[in-house]
Amino acid sequence: MKSFNFDELLALTNEEFANHIRSNIEDQQRLREVMHYNVQVDRHGFEEAEPLQFPEDDSPTVVVDFLVGFEGKALSLWTFWFDTYTKKFDYGVVNHEQVNRFVSMQQGASNLPELGIYVYSN
Repeated sequence: MKSFNFDELLALTNEEFANHIRSNIEDQQRLREVMHYNVQVDRHGFEEAEPLQFPEDDSPTVVVDFLVGFEGKALSLWTFWFDTYTKKFDYGVVNHEQVNRFVSMQQGASNLPELGIYVYSN
């Protein structure tokens, strides 16, 4: 797997976000395998050169995904998003147990797979 291109991310976002992504990837690599990276610019249906009538709502969002696993098995997808207008960012994590529960519910199952380890925020 090629290494993550932080310079490309820095050109699309800012130093705070790029460093945040670097730190998260390094933290994951201490315990797990980062299997794949993806950086994408979501223009919300607008062309790159098209002027934005409402830039606070329509400015591009930079999305960074990385797939994390262990011993070659994918376990979770980390998705980070960066608003290019406000410079705010956030993230979400989906693990394979959540996906299995989603698919089971979608198929009408009444007995769902376990979620694995439960984590509680403060």
